[in-house]
Amino acid sequence: RSGTSAITRGLKVLGVELGDRLMPAVEGNNAKGFWEDVDVSALNFEMLRLLGLEWHGLIELTSLEMEQLRSKGYVIQAVEILRKKVANCPVFAFKDPKVAKLLPFWLEVFEHCKFETEYVLTLRHPRSVAKSLAARDALDLEVGYWLWVEHLLSGLSGSMNCRRILIDYDRLMRQPDAEINRLANWLTLRVDASALEQFKTDFLDESLRHTHYLPQDLALDNRCPALV
Repeated sequence: RSGTSAITRGLKVLGVELGDRLMPAVEGNNAKGFWEDVDVSALNFEMLRLLGLEWHGLIELTSLEMEQLRSKGYVIQAVEILRKKVANCPVFAFKDPKVAKLLPFWLEVFEHCKFETEYVLTLRHPRSVAKSLAARDALDLEVGYWLWVEHLLSGLSGSMNCRRILIDYDRLMRQPDAEINRLANWLTLRVDASALEQFKTDFLDESLRHTHYLPQDLALDNRCPALV
């Protein structure tokens, strides 16, 4: 709900490969597509299910659970999946919000494969995220706020010693050229001008952004935790 789909789709403008097994679009949820690899997403879902966790649960992955994933052979499964997907790709990316919860696992996979990894972290106003989760999943607004802060802090702490960039979804919608070029410069990749125009006209749809708030608006909502 933080604009990860739009930002991941934007990577294609830079020639980044996202794979050929992408999750199909769902009208009313992500009408323009999720841009998530179905194999990676299925593996993440299976691991969470094994651990008795939910994507919307507010529980961190512990060292004991990491050991459980190793003992069940999930690290080698992930290694095999990624090696196949990057085999013919100079630059490959995958997106799955569940990775925020499972980042310690994926860090181990990347290290084993000796991949050169870079992290694109997305940010969107927490009230926009909470409202979107309430509309799609009937989650209480306060739960949505806590999920926002959990995912953001997990991503920030997990990538602490890694190369990373933060992209604001609302800023991308306001000035796509500037944000895509900023991302390209950081990744040292070239922007395909025609692909950028297509991205702006065919994918970035202002009608799909139902809310837009300012930071100070949070002070007006007594359901918003102080930490957020």
